[in-house]
Amino acid sequence: MRKLLLLTLLCGVFFFLGNGIVGLTNPDEVFYVGTAKEMAQHNTWVIPYLFGQPQFEKPILTYWLLRIGLLIFGDSNFGSRFFPALFAMCGVWATYWIALSGFGNRRKAFLSAIILMSSFLYVGIARTVFTDMIFSVFIALALASFFWAYQRPRWKSVGLILFYLMSALAVLTKGPLGCVIPFLVVLLFLFLRKELRFLVSIPSLVGLILFLFVSLPWYCFMVQKYGQSFIQEFYINDHLRRIVEAEHHGSDKWFFYPGTMLFGLFPWTIFLGGALVSYFRRFFKKESTVVVQLFLLIWVAVVFCVFQAAHSKLVSYILPVFPALALITGDYVDDRIRRRGNKIAPLFLATVIMLVALPLTMLFGMLFLPAFLPPANLTSLILTVYTALIIGMIILVRRRKLLWTLYLLGLQAVFVLGLIFFSYPYYADHVMSKNAVDYLKTNYQVQGRVLSTKIMMRGVRYYGGWDMAFWNISKGQFFSPHPVPDLNSDAKALAFLRSQPVTYGIIGKKNWIELERISNANGIKAELLKIIGDQYVVRVRTGS
Repeated sequence: MRKLLLLTLLCGVFFFLGNGIVGLTNPDEVFYVGTAKEMAQHNTWVIPYLFGQPQFEKPILTYWLLRIGLLIFGDSNFGSRFFPALFAMCGVWATYWIALSGFGNRRKAFLSAIILMSSFLYVGIARTVFTDMIFSVFIALALASFFWAYQRPRWKSVGLILFYLMSALAVLTKGPLGCVIPFLVVLLFLFLRKELRFLVSIPSLVGLILFLFVSLPWYCFMVQKYGQSFIQEFYINDHLRRIVEAEHHGSDKWFFYPGTMLFGLFPWTIFLGGALVSYFRRFFKKESTVVVQLFLLIWVAVVFCVFQAAHSKLVSYILPVFPALALITGDYVDDRIRRRGNKIAPLFLATVIMLVALPLTMLFGMLFLPAFLPPANLTSLILTVYTALIIGMIILVRRRKLLWTLYLLGLQAVFVLGLIFFSYPYYADHVMSKNAVDYLKTNYQVQGRVLSTKIMMRGVRYYGGWDMAFWNISKGQFFSPHPVPDLNSDAKALAFLRSQPVTYGIIGKKNWIELERISNANGIKAELLKIIGDQYVVRVRTGS
């Protein structure tokens, strides 16, 4: 209980502390929270709304949680991020639970939980309003419940029912993958163990019925109410199309997810590499493995293969694999420390060398991107503290205090969080639209539709509440269509500008050049009112 209490307090630092400082960012956080707010405005808990119209990009559960967070904490950044942070903490507990059940070792369980808690990608998504943290934790809880049932026969009924319930909630969070991933992991595990009959039981039947009862009603309602519109957008566009077509072409590379897994677990990257090599070598050489090690390998393989097969790839998609990676790494590192061999020390030294990349990155930023960092004196102080941290780790490694070195390594995420908070005033206007919207609201009487672009439009809508028009001359099309005028040609843009006497906009530099070109060619007056970060606040007058 003391270890769980300590993990909970640390989660408060890693996931909750400072969540109200950074505003909601473009384009995704404002999308999810904006949907929850518009659902409240339309007085519905069933139909997601955005831009005043139903939207079908994601299932309903995340929006329910966001609405509850806003009801408890008010319209605040902290309230919006409360449930992603809470679920991140539950993921840490689940990791501890699986490790304790599978390895039977409290130190190994604690170390695995620390590794997950302090990995950079996990911390980042825990503090961001996405569906991915909630989804990945339901997957982890489903698999933890199954493994608990498998390891503890007298708890089989409870464990199996929880497995199906958590899978159903994952389906309500992100769609069919919520059952595809946990079902594939369990079936493949039982197949390799030659124990598929484990699922042939009354509790499994009860769990399956519960799964259908929880997961299907919302989907049935949406199909009945919206028919082909919902099917086309949710199932075909947002699921099947993502398999065959990349939303972000730059990430559609074979090495994207292997790199994300390795560097997303930073600062544990070196240890993860050693752990995976050790695990796979043991598996393919058919050396003896404990049951949990086989289960974790299957978990990693299924999640990786499912997402690797799709052309649409995002860093956050692969998050469901991270509890398994943390468990594999924690198992490997703890074993090496217990053996007190010489193989683990080089990994520590390689990790310390890798950590030097962070201060080098800050130095690069001071020289070439000073606008995004705190003043030089504060940045220098941060670099000094970080250097002292690295020196402390080197001393601990030389003195063979490896376990304490690991705990000190986990503080890297806290250091980076502090840097993000200190730097916030200097990069805020590059990641959110609040100040640009506030400037327009304070100084001008905005009427009619407001122009904006793909990256900024959701944020302008969220902070301003205005009706929007999508400036799309540069063909920055949304993957899912938005119910706003799509100005994707000079003719459409000109017709829109002439449809209202004054048009305000918050756009990018390239879009301003396009707007200026169209205005000058057609006798329309376009004014640049203010540049805020990389956002151009503009006004166009047609005089008609």
